[in-house]
Amino acid sequence: MTTPEENKAMFRRFIDEVWNNGNLAVADELFAPDAFTPSAPQLPPGPEGVKVIATLWRTAFPDFHMTIEDLIAEEDKVVARFTETGTHQGEFMGIAPTGRRISITEIGILRLVNNKVAESWYEVDMLSLMQQLGVLPPREESTAINNIEQESIMANDIIEQNRQIGQNFFNFLMRGGDPNQVFSPDFVYHDAQGVSHDLAGTMALIQPILVAIPDRAVEVEEEIITNDRVVLRWRRSGSFQNDAWGVHATGTRFNDVGVTILGIGANNKIAEIWEFVDFLNFFTQIGAIRELVANMGSGQSAS
Repeated sequence: MTTPEENKAMFRRFIDEVWNNGNLAVADELFAPDAFTPSAPQLPPGPEGVKVIATLWRTAFPDFHMTIEDLIAEEDKVVARFTETGTHQGEFMGIAPTGRRISITEIGILRLVNNKVAESWYEVDMLSLMQQLGVLPPREESTAINNIEQESIMANDIIEQNRQIGQNFFNFLMRGGDPNQVFSPDFVYHDAQGVSHDLAGTMALIQPILVAIPDRAVEVEEEIITNDRVVLRWRRSGSFQNDAWGVHATGTRFNDVGVTILGIGANNKIAEIWEFVDFLNFFTQIGAIRELVANMGSGQSAS
C-alpha cells in the first residue's frame, strides 16, 4: 500500500501531465480499467473517461491550466483543491467560443486501490464558469481565495476530536444554535467563487437556506480527517418551500452533492471553510433558474 505522500505525488503527476500538458496516455498508468466517477456517471469507465473529459476541456480551453492550492491525503484517499484558468477558444457544452478568460475553482477526491485510481469525485464551480462565459449575468468581483498549508496525519485523539467538530458543524446547519460555539471569532468562509465572508456574513448566507428548505437533510458520504482539516463529501436533499434568493418557492424537491473543507483553529473551533457546491445544478433542480437569471440581470442579488 502506498503512503499518503506517494498518493499526493501521484495526484500531482495526474494534474501536471494529463491536464496541464495534455499527455493523455499517462491516464492508462494511473487509473484502473474499471475506475468510475460517481459525480459524472455518463463518462466511460477507466482511463477512457479521463481522456474524454480532459479532451473536452483542453479543446475548449487550449491554454487550460490547473494549479493545486491544497492537497490532503489519508490512507487510500487524496483530496485536492484547484484553481483552473484558460481562454475559451473552442466550443464547450454547446457554447460557441467567446475568447474570454476564465478562472474557476474545483475540488477532486481520488480513492486508490493497488496504486491506481479506483474512484474519483469532482465538484466544479459551473455557476461561476457560466457567468464568466457570459451565459449568466456576472456577480460582483471577489477577493482571491487564500492558499493554505498542507496537512500532516496526527494522533487518533486529534482525528476523533476533529471528526466531532465536523459533526457539530452539520448539527448546527440542521438544527441551528449558537454559532460562537462552533466557529472561531476570526472565522472566514471562502465560497467557491472566491468571496471571503466573516461570521456575520456567513450567517446571512445560511439564513435563506434555513428558511427556504425547512425539510433539509444532509448525509455525509465521505470524510477525510487530518490534524487541521476535515474534508466532508455530502449529499443534500429537501424541497424549496419558502421564497428566498429573490425567487418564489416552487415546492420542488432536489438532491445535490458538495464538498466542504473545514479548517480547524487552535481553539478547536472552525476557523475557515472552503465549500464547493454546484449552485447551477441546485437552482435548475428547484425550477428557479429562469427567475434567478432575470433577477440577476436586473441587479438583484441571489446570495
